[in-house]
Amino acid sequence: MLLILLSVALLALSSAQGSVSGKNKGGGC
Repeated sequence: MLLILLSVALLALSSAQGSVSGKNKGGGC
């Protein structure tokens, strides 16, 4: 359960960073 929470947190952080960077990762769905 903790691993899933960590994974979700990491994904959210990555999404936020990608939004701020804009062209770093592109955008997926």
